[in-house]
Amino acid sequence: MLSPDTETILCFFIIRRASKKHDIFHILKTFQKANLISRNVQAKQNISQEQIPTEIENIKRHFSQGIKEHTNGYELQWDELNLSNIDSREEQIRRIRIWGKLSVFSSDILN
Repeated sequence: MLSPDTETILCFFIIRRASKKHDIFHILKTFQKANLISRNVQAKQNISQEQIPTEIENIKRHFSQGIKEHTNGYELQWDELNLSNIDSREEQIRRIRIWGKLSVFSSDILN
């Protein structure tokens, strides 16, 4: 069991490839005070567009259930930003910045 001064952040990305297939990346980081104590990255690749809604629901259900079971019933609140209709990299970065829940670092655009 983690101590009360521990925070875990889960982020998952769905990346649409030129092949029209998608990759999903899960990044799970755990911090204690200001120190990173754990980092886990997982990927599932070559997913069809039709499978994406089911994959998203499975990820949310799996992680929500795990948190609920290990925390006296805490319910996760999911912050979502859907950029699936935005093709421009610059526009995606702009919308992520406006959303304000993630940091976007890009050396070549949108300083």
